[in-house]
Amino acid sequence: EQLKMYLGGMAGTGKSQVFRALTEYFELNGEAHRFLILAPTGSAAANIGGSTYHSVLSLGRKGSSRATADAIAKVRERLKRVDIILIDEVSMISSEDLLDISSMISAAKGCHLLPFGGLHIILAGDFGQLPPAAPGSSPLYWPTPKLHSGTGKQTGHAQKVALGKAIWHQFLD
Repeated sequence: EQLKMYLGGMAGTGKSQVFRALTEYFELNGEAHRFLILAPTGSAAANIGGSTYHSVLSLGRKGSSRATADAIAKVRERLKRVDIILIDEVSMISSEDLLDISSMISAAKGCHLLPFGGLHIILAGDFGQLPPAAPGSSPLYWPTPKLHSGTGKQTGHAQKVALGKAIWHQFLD
């Protein structure tokens, strides 16, 4: 069964120790290739020995889609032997970003029936810290917006937020 875990806690509770322990475990067993650590910013990634999810998953800034066949092929190659991804600083990930992350991994893995293409995912962080930086983005902890505008038509942004929140709620079950 696919692991979808949320590792929460305030600063100083030992989340980074868990990251180090997991990294060491995979390295000692000669399986470091199976485990990938990502974060939303370069400084957050550097603090935990990881990379930004934007760079690894070929995701552009808000509003710019880079899910071309070439980008998907590059991500497929990067994830070829990965089956567990840890993403730190979840408070900085918007609902829209979570959907983009899941969609790109699913496209690269060729598995659209499960979030994140069926890979095991650990989201970590403290929601008392920084919110998503992009203006107009919807933090994971905000209520799900209405799926339609005042005209009764569904908006694409609201759908994307709702789908991202639906993915997030799978981590809370």
